[in-house]
Amino acid sequence: MALMEDAARAHSRVLDDPVPSVRLMAFGDSGIELELRIWIQDPEAGLANVRSDLNLAIWRAFKPAGIVIPYPQRDLHIRTGLETLKPWRRLRREGCRFDFVAGVKREKT
Repeated sequence: MALMEDAARAHSRVLDDPVPSVRLMAFGDSGIELELRIWIQDPEAGLANVRSDLNLAIWRAFKPAGIVIPYPQRDLHIRTGLETLKPWRRLRREGCRFDFVAGVKREKT
């Protein structure tokens, strides 16, 4: 959380008072949800560019600290319909040959 606060303090448009703060908002499926709260001096100059700058600075600070951003992973268990996912079986039944290297369907000779 200190890395995030440091990134905010280093940005030229982020105000020192009130001080940037980080809150633990929730425990997610693959990690924790943190929120960085800041005040900027000139919101009329845009918010998205500050958000992007801060996200990149945080990402860059996390890498050397060994902090990785988890991405959800899902395991799929296919119970039916597998035959439709393997077109080469259908092609063989229809009397065609399937060339896996070139990915070309050719008539059987």
